[in-house]
Amino acid sequence: MKNTKIKKIIAISLCTATLLSLGACGKKKDKEKNKDESKPSVEETAGSSATQTTQPPQAAALPTLSGPMTNPNEVTWTVTPMDPTIKYANVNESLPVRSGPGSSYDQVGVLTRNQKVIVDGVATNSSNEQWYKTQDGFYITANSTYVVDNPV
Repeated sequence: MKNTKIKKIIAISLCTATLLSLGACGKKKDKEKNKDESKPSVEETAGSSATQTTQPPQAAALPTLSGPMTNPNEVTWTVTPMDPTIKYANVNESLPVRSGPGSSYDQVGVLTRNQKVIVDGVATNSSNEQWYKTQDGFYITANSTYVVDNPV
């Protein structure tokens, strides 16, 4: 009889512990709710060691130029003004938008295929390359392979 009572007490204790454990699953403390969820989290499960769950890496994307923006660079080159003209990006993926007339300047955004942009000047850099100045004061190559008059 004694063994039966002990077995019942143990069984009830185990059931209670299991229910309490399951009831606590999925609940986070207030401090944990404020954590950055983009960081990997560590979850502990009963009877096993801690396992690390990571989220897939996210590719850093440059913003798409949608105007108007402000160029922080001081202009130290000559720009030949032209009538504002609509041009289109003729690229498979993206065309870099730069803070100055040359690939050595910071890339501040991209134009996507057939995205239109208004250009109002042409700058020639020290390498004798021509770059369109956008209405926002940024620069895209003036190469007719990548910048065209009509969408493609």
